[in-house]
Amino acid sequence: MADNDGNVLDEARDRLDGGRKWHQGSMRGPGGGVCLVGALLDTARTQSDVDRASYLLGDVIQEQYPDLPGVTGSRLAALPTFNDHPDTVWADIELVLDKAARRLDEQDRL
Repeated sequence: MADNDGNVLDEARDRLDGGRKWHQGSMRGPGGGVCLVGALLDTARTQSDVDRASYLLGDVIQEQYPDLPGVTGSRLAALPTFNDHPDTVWADIELVLDKAARRLDEQDRL
C-alpha cells in the first residue's frame, strides 16, 4: 500500500494513467497494468482506505450501471464484475472513480 496523503480514489485514477495502465481480466497485466481493485490496493495507505473506497465505488457502480449483469447485490462483488465486463470502457472506470472520489471528499469534510 502506498504512502500518500490524497484521496485514495484520485490516487487510484492517477495510477491507471488515463486508462493506459487499466487492465481487464485479472488484477495485474503486462506493462504494469492493473484493474480497478489493483489500483486501489496499490495506492491505499490502510485496509480501511481500501474498504471505504471499495464500498463507495460499489455504490456508484450500482447506481450508474444498474442493468449491467452482476453488479447488483454485493457492492464489493460489483468492482471486479464491472471492471471485467466486456462493455466496460475506460470512460466508465473514470466516471465511477470521479463520482466516488467526490463522495469520499464530502465524507471527509463532515
